[in-house]
Amino acid sequence: AGGTDCTASAQMCAAGACVSQSIESVGQQYADGDSSGSNLAVLNTYAVSKSRTLVAIEQAMTVAARPITFLVFDCGTSPTVAELGKTATSCIAIESLVSNVDASSTYVRSGTMSVPLVAGRKYMIGAWWSTKASFLTDSHTSATHLTTSFATFEGASNVAATSAPTTTPYAKRTTSRYPQKLHIAP
Repeated sequence: AGGTDCTASAQMCAAGACVSQSIESVGQQYADGDSSGSNLAVLNTYAVSKSRTLVAIEQAMTVAARPITFLVFDCGTSPTVAELGKTATSCIAIESLVSNVDASSTYVRSGTMSVPLVAGRKYMIGAWWSTKASFLTDSHTSATHLTTSFATFEGASNVAATSAPTTTPYAKRTTSRYPQKLHIAP
C-alpha cells in the first residue's frame, strides 16, 4: 500500500526498490570445505515461489581456465524422492550452457541465459565439469542463506556423469549445499 508497482516498469521488487536484476546468494559466503572430482555435476534444489527469469549462475569453484556446463533441471510441481520401494521423479534439463570460465575469483560465472523459473515448480541448478576441479561445499546447519526473494533452498545433490546429464533424479539432501549466486530478472 502506497508503494511503487515495479511490474508497471517491467521490473521486480528487491529489498524495497524496483530493480531490473538481482543477485541471490545461497550458501555461506565462506564454505567449510572443498572437494575435488571429475565427471561430476553439483546441484542445488529450489522450490520457486515467485516466477522469475534466471539470467546467469555463479558456482563456488576453483578451476583453471576451461569450459564448464551450467545446468538447470525442471523437476515439476510435486516431485518425489526415492525411498523404500519408490523411484525418484526424473528432472529434465531445460538449460545446458557451456561457458569458458576463469579462476580469477571464488565463483565461476556462466554466460548469459534466459531460463523461466515458474512459481510452484521445483528446479535443480548447478554446474558439471569433466576434468578435475575443486568445488566448495557448505554443510552448516544454520538457516542463513537458504531463502531468496523468489525461492526456498531445499537441498543439494551431486551426479556422477561422463557427459553433462540431460536428466537427473530429484534429490534434496539437506545436510549440505553448494554455494551459488543466481542472477535473477523479472
